Amino acid sequence: YNDPAAGHDYGETTHKGFSPRLDIDFDASNNTRLNASYAYALKAPTVDNIYSVQYARATATATALNLDVSRIHAYQASVINLTEGLVNSR
Repeated sequence: YNDPAAGHDYGETTHKGFSPRLDIDFDASNNTRLNASYAYALKAPTVDNIYSVQYARATATATALNLDVSRIHAYQASVINLTEGLVNSR
């Protein structure tokens, strides 16, 4: 990396964002819990993502200098059974 002949530019790049997460538990009964969650996340590209095969003597250079931030919306729902005495210990 860091080869100006290959077109590397390590100029400053800034990615800003907010990654919230919400998790809710509800006790439906003494033995059953309901859970729901939502998360939004973002991930900035790494140096390897941007300059994967770029070097001065490469026959096919590939860069992703304008690679965007990865974004994901994740949802999850679950039913949890709370059972005591399932495994006996001695």
